[in-house]
Order: sequence, then C-alpha cells, then structure tokens
Amino acid sequence: MINAANCIILKSAELKLERALYHINELEKCRKEFLNSNPYETSCLPIKPDKDGKTKQYDLIWKKNNPIPDQFNLILGDAIHNIRAAFDYLAFALVKSYAKDSPVKEKDISFPFTQNREQFEKHVKERLPYLCKNLKLIDRIEKLQPYKLVNSKKGIQPYLLIIRDLDNIDKHRYTNDIDVYPKIKINAKTLSPVFQPSDHQDEDCYRIGTYIFPTECLKNEFDLICDYGFYIKNIGLDYVDVCQQLKLWVNSSKTYFRFIVNPELLPEGHFLKNIC
Repeated sequence: MINAANCIILKSAELKLERALYHINELEKCRKEFLNSNPYETSCLPIKPDKDGKTKQYDLIWKKNNPIPDQFNLILGDAIHNIRAAFDYLAFALVKSYAKDSPVKEKDISFPFTQNREQFEKHVKERLPYLCKNLKLIDRIEKLQPYKLVNSKKGIQPYLLIIRDLDNIDKHRYTNDIDVYPKIKINAKTLSPVFQPSDHQDEDCYRIGTYIFPTECLKNEFDLICDYGFYIKNIGLDYVDVCQQLKLWVNSSKTYFRFIVNPELLPEGHFLKNIC
C-alpha cells in the first residue's frame, strides 16, 4: 500500500482526474448553450402528396445552420490530457513509494501503455526500474495493459490506447474533432411508420431517411422529437456521447487507481468489470 508520506503524490493523480471531470462538465455546459442557439433544423417533407397534402412517405431532412464551435475540440483535448497525465502521476507515486533508490530520472518516469508483453517488460525496465522486484504490483499494472484487455466490440481499441493516441495528436499535431449526429423520434400516435435510413447529403443538408406510413396522412398527424448527440470522430466510437464516454474513462481510471493502491479492498473480478 502507498505509504502516508507519498499520499500527496497519489492525490495529485486523483486531482488530475477531477480536473478532467471539470472540463467534461464545461463541455456539457457549452453543448447545452450551443443547442439552445438552434444550430440545426429537422423537418419532414412530403413525397408526392395528393391534392389534400396527404401522402404515405415523408423524407426526414436535417440541416446544419452553424458549425460546432472550435472550443469543443479544445475542451476535449484538456479533458483527455488530464486523464492521460493522471497515469504518469500514478507511476511517479509508485516509484517514489516502492523504489526510492531508482536510478531513473524523475522526468523519465512514465506509466506503460503497451501492446504486448515485450513492450511492457522493456518499459518497466527502463522507466520503472526496481518496481519489477514487486511482482504483485507489476502484475496489477499489467492487468490494465491494452494487450490484456479484450474489448467485446470488434474494432474498438482498449481505452488506454485511445487516450494515449488522442493525447498525442492534441499535443503534437492538431485538435481532435467532435462531430454531431441527430437523435430523432417520431410521435405518430396511432400510426406506425417504417423508417428507411439514407445518407444522402447536399452541402449542409442531409436526407437522413424516409418514413413510410401504412396509410396516407398529413404532417400535422405526427410530431418529431429532435435531439442531437456529439461524439469523438475517428476512434471507432461513432454515435457514443462524448461526455458519457469521457466520464466512463475517468471512472475506469479511478477504479484502476483503487486497485493499485488497495487491492485487498477491491477484488480482481470487481476490478475487471469496472474497466472499460
């Protein structure tokens, strides 16, 4: 267990995760303000209506009036960086507690984000020396390594790799992009339309799909309930709410920290169930 003298170092890692939550809450607030400005329009357009305006088919149209503010991507980068940095803070705390005489310079201490056993052993030897003498501790660190975690969703990387890659891109290349998707429900009362999706796009106007009703009807016989979700592009988690995903990563990290520091209080089965 981490000794009392170094609790302040572990506390810094926990504070980094709390700071990530601050940015996530900030992103939620900005998202709400943005949506309140009515940046999008969603409507149903009748297809070949009769003289009374009735038809069985309505195209669902979504129009973007305003782009997502750049501020969203900047806040995302801040949240990701704090999650990523928390793990290096954890590594620093472990070295200072278990390997006080480590020859590694403080600036070289880092948490491993490895994709196979060979990479892991090399990182521990070079960046976390003397910790290898504590086999139980090394085993707990290894349990979170990407090659040890198999995501049930095909094509989705373990979350530590996603965090590492997003953080590196934001620090050294460009901001990661947040995109938007419509979440549309139809209140058709007694009618039960079938929805046929589409991906046709004309500039900032999208034909999401077509509602096909069993009988001809007017537009005022049903209502659209519109909402919009935001997600991180290009990580294989399309249409997963960005704030929910970030909170899940923070909570997974907190679980892992508890497992490292107090393994006897958090059984392994419970640990694995709570890591995304």
